[in-house]
Amino acid sequence: MNCRQVILLTAVVMVACADNPPAPIEDRSGGRSSTSTSARHARTGQNESAAIVGQPYTVRTGDTLTSIAFVLGMHFKTLADINHISAPYAIYVGQTLQTRVITPSSPRAANQRAVAKPNGANASVIRVAKGDTLYSLSKTLGMGASQLAAMNDLSPPYDIFIGQLLRTTAKQSDVAAKNAPSTGQSGAGNTGTTAPSRGPSGAPLGPVARWLWPGEGKVIRSYSTNLHKGVDIAGRRGTPVKAAARGVVVYSGTGVKGYGALIIIKHNDDYLSAYGHNDAILVSEGATISAGQAIARMGSTGTDSVKLHFEIRRRGKPIDPLKILARR
Repeated sequence: MNCRQVILLTAVVMVACADNPPAPIEDRSGGRSSTSTSARHARTGQNESAAIVGQPYTVRTGDTLTSIAFVLGMHFKTLADINHISAPYAIYVGQTLQTRVITPSSPRAANQRAVAKPNGANASVIRVAKGDTLYSLSKTLGMGASQLAAMNDLSPPYDIFIGQLLRTTAKQSDVAAKNAPSTGQSGAGNTGTTAPSRGPSGAPLGPVARWLWPGEGKVIRSYSTNLHKGVDIAGRRGTPVKAAARGVVVYSGTGVKGYGALIIIKHNDDYLSAYGHNDAILVSEGATISAGQAIARMGSTGTDSVKLHFEIRRRGKPIDPLKILARR
């Protein structure tokens, strides 16, 4: 082969490569992306849902308030308060939800933070800012800390968080109960304690005394604050996925991108657990689940290998499951 033929052959190869670039890796969440983008999501397990903090979100079929708050990484009650949604936190397809929490930018604003009354309610609310405590807010509002805690169903040690909306006047139901004639019977209203939160089925939800492992396999990927919101547990396809603690199913479906077939369980007003990549879901939304109950079958939906992605969230924020799961 002479020099001219070598040059000609090289040109043909270059043209062929230009006409047939490397095929992009398929994004299982519903689109196509470049190799680098897809690889990044594969490494991080990043959720690619359209819900973004600060931007309005339009409710889609299958959404629940909890699943949207889960994607946003916020407490579901914060999202409810921002949008003046009260229990049982019903939303509808096509509804536009605001996702931005506005906090005061100067100390002077501290006394001007009582915001507009929620639609259809007779209670004003105040938004918690950096540095606030229940005691400092109660002083600003001119009431006792225990009174403010009771209005918001807060129990000791009365933790509050930035962006949380607190009622500053009593709920109408509480006022009605207070003014109702006494029947002489004892009940939750005169015990001096706050009634436990309840799930959609009415089952009381209390503190979690012990967190059980949701799968028997070994941990193949650990929690990372910035990169991985939970742990991945290995296993065989079809093996049971079990509830880590007693609770109520608040989401069951495939609408949260990046998680495949996902189950979210509410354990109380502070804690949720999430179970992703299942092949089969065995429970429905609203069902009360006991600790250790089989809720799904392990699979690979939304990912490229059989595993369980497991998360625990406290007030919407992911925490390291390995720090609170029972030893095994």
